[in-house]
Amino acid sequence: MMERYAHGYMQNTDVCLRTLNSMVSAMLQLQENTDRHIIYNCDSYGFREGEILHAKAERVAFGCSHTFGYELENHLTWPFLLNAANFGVSGCSPQTVARLVKAWIPILPAKTVFIILPESARREIYNPQTETYTHIQNWNLKQLATLMYRDVITGHLEENHWERIQLLLKEYPHLDLFDDEKNQEIEQECVAQIEEACREKELILLRQSDLPEFDFTSRDGSHNGDVWNRKVSQLFKRRIEA
Repeated sequence: MMERYAHGYMQNTDVCLRTLNSMVSAMLQLQENTDRHIIYNCDSYGFREGEILHAKAERVAFGCSHTFGYELENHLTWPFLLNAANFGVSGCSPQTVARLVKAWIPILPAKTVFIILPESARREIYNPQTETYTHIQNWNLKQLATLMYRDVITGHLEENHWERIQLLLKEYPHLDLFDDEKNQEIEQECVAQIEEACREKELILLRQSDLPEFDFTSRDGSHNGDVWNRKVSQLFKRRIEA
């Protein structure tokens, strides 16, 4: 059951949603463009749009923040433009997508599965104590290593963070996001799992190299805007018609 959640098991949905809305409100207040408000309406599983749509959608979409539509109104996202239920998870990895596809596809009526596979240099870690999933990327390896090895190496943080990262990767080699060969191996395993789960569906999977050039026109300047999302929706449509 926990495999169906975006980030982990939510024992108190109301509290989680209120917390999420508070976090989003706080982030929005930090933006210069204060006249634009974006509301992320997430269901009890942590996905955008809601459970009712997921239960009846004939199309579903999986991916990371570029699928979720971070910093973008819902009606401008490529899943919405394709009338697809949005299972995007910000910051996620190919492992996340494979987990969610395996958990959801067998119980959904969906006929078509759209996927933008996240970049391979990411990992998903499950914590059984908190029943949550953590998404690891290169940029937060430093934070994780600093937290775990704060007392191991003394001195200025910026001078020694690489030593801490090396300690982390030595103890937990599966988190070595700098190992391109391992990244590709894990990605291939995830794609194989996705293809197996979708063997009776129409699967259209795009990798990062298949996508239009990123325009970074969302409000935070690190995600794509409505024009890019329209291009992606058109790309998927052409793949359907091919």
